[in-house]
Amino acid sequence: LNPAEKDLARCIGLLRPVDASKVYDVAIVGAGPAGLAAAVYAASEGLSTIVLDCRAFGGQAGASARIENYLGFPTGITGMALMARAYNQAQKFGVEMVIPDEVKLLGAATGGARYQLAVGDGETVRTRSVVIASGARYRRLDVANLAEFEGTCVHYWASPIEARLCGGQEVALVGAGN
Repeated sequence: LNPAEKDLARCIGLLRPVDASKVYDVAIVGAGPAGLAAAVYAASEGLSTIVLDCRAFGGQAGASARIENYLGFPTGITGMALMARAYNQAQKFGVEMVIPDEVKLLGAATGGARYQLAVGDGETVRTRSVVIASGARYRRLDVANLAEFEGTCVHYWASPIEARLCGGQEVALVGAGN
């Protein structure tokens, strides 16, 4: 068997079923820096808030070895540490997290909700407002068969892990980073 991440998350209790009868004030699609910030701000103002992401919290920032240009961290902080703080802060204010589960469709709703999001295996999230914080995508080179090498010898960031994996090898750096 090769279960999907969401099936594993449900099995161990990390991903709970969505209450289809509940109407949230805010649904946020994306749990990267922008999505988590929106969640903290909304929930801290007393709005019922749900965050959905198909992978994990943190986005690309979560994979950064060091972030030194974020207010309040003059000596820098790892991306995962920063995103973990944001995640914990969102939970402190009662934000519901639906991770990992994919939003498949956004549509109009009735009965107190303005929108509904189709997620996962036919579940529905009903909400009065939606924030789309779908994040950034890495720019990929237009090279034949590139996908075959991604994750093995083609990387989109240079963390200490990738540095160790490429130790003693010739490396080509393409692009300017962030």
